[in-house]
Amino acid sequence: VAGDVDRDAILMWQAIQEDAPGLVRVLTRWARRWMVEDGPEPFYRMPEADYYELRAINPADLDGHERTARFILLNRACFNGLVRRNKNGGDNSPWGGAERVWRIGAANLLRIGRLVQGVVFVEGDFEATIAAAGPGHLALYLDPPYWPDRAGGFTGYHGSGFDRGDQTRLAQAARAAAERGRV
Repeated sequence: VAGDVDRDAILMWQAIQEDAPGLVRVLTRWARRWMVEDGPEPFYRMPEADYYELRAINPADLDGHERTARFILLNRACFNGLVRRNKNGGDNSPWGGAERVWRIGAANLLRIGRLVQGVVFVEGDFEATIAAAGPGHLALYLDPPYWPDRAGGFTGYHGSGFDRGDQTRLAQAARAAAERGRV
């Protein structure tokens, strides 16, 4: 069981799981115009104007693989590869800069597609993911935003945010799952 509150992240994992070769074809077609070095694993660099043009596309207007390709390409070209959402759920990550060069990683996506067979992907709050984990699952890995050590620290990777109450709720849910023998 793997989960995330970000719909596009879950759709990405499902696309990799269900049709990694098809996703790689769409990614390669979309990224072709940004290729800077050809080869078995080409390098790409997305100009700033193209990044913001791609970011402006409403993902709901795209089909499955195109929506996922958009998500992956934005992640590759954004600042530090961080996915951030505004309060309306829209993409909020800035462009990563002209020096950011990346690969699609086609061979790796194909390998991952084989490895995630049988994984159940849950979209939603961490409580839904923890609830979906049953006896026999070996581990529970939780990766919330760090609580800032100073006022004004950033925790808003998603439109709904993640505050001190969420940190407490996460700790309680993890403790309860361990006590029930879920992990």
